[in-house]
Amino acid sequence: MRILQLTNSDASHTTGVAEGERSYRIAQRMLAEASGEDVETVLRVIWPSPDLPDIVDRWMDRYAPDVVVFHINGYWYLYQSVPLKLERKLGRWGRPLSSAGFGMGRNRIAETTLFQRIRTLLVRTIGGDYYFTPKEVISTVDACVRRILAHEGTTLMVRGNLLGWSEGAQGAEAEVHRAVSRLAAELHFTFLARDPREPVAGQDLYQSGDRLHASGAVHLLFGEREGQALVEAWNHAHGVSGVSAVFTSR
Repeated sequence: MRILQLTNSDASHTTGVAEGERSYRIAQRMLAEASGEDVETVLRVIWPSPDLPDIVDRWMDRYAPDVVVFHINGYWYLYQSVPLKLERKLGRWGRPLSSAGFGMGRNRIAETTLFQRIRTLLVRTIGGDYYFTPKEVISTVDACVRRILAHEGTTLMVRGNLLGWSEGAQGAEAEVHRAVSRLAAELHFTFLARDPREPVAGQDLYQSGDRLHASGAVHLLFGEREGQALVEAWNHAHGVSGVSAVFTSR
């Protein structure tokens, strides 16, 4: 059995988490044990650009997966980027500053307490921009999901946020959650996500490193929830009774 994980940088980011302890490996083992089949996972990092549906379609043809896990990354529409705001506001004049900011965010400097304090101060003073709006994310997810399900026999799980972001992000998170929940009910795929009406929780698990990528504890939490949902989705697709096609985790 082959799983195509359409995922984020957590899959390859060096965080001190052993390969076998990453969330997708945990979920893969759970599905292998439940199905009694050998399972392999293909990882592809995605970004919700306009051409993503076409890219996903090509990957479906290339890898012919039995199972697809599509991650809706909260970073796309819930993370305030100061460099992005500078680039959009100042145009070419802001590009040197934004390039420097993006560069620091991608290296070890981003893991220091000083960097995190400066970033917090900048967000509070000059603010940051979001990469995409909730509506843009919803539109891209809708198009990708329909491309995936056009390949008959594919089991699909869409994974949203499993831990909360900031209190101020709950409106946007709820908008995406509602839209994808409706889509899951319409097209009969599994949607795994926290209920955004619940209080924001889990931020204490992101107090090390760059505050964006998962620690070992987060990989374990995500892997077990994802594995459970995959097993339920797989059982439902293969006629095991008593399993809902739409599964929402709190």
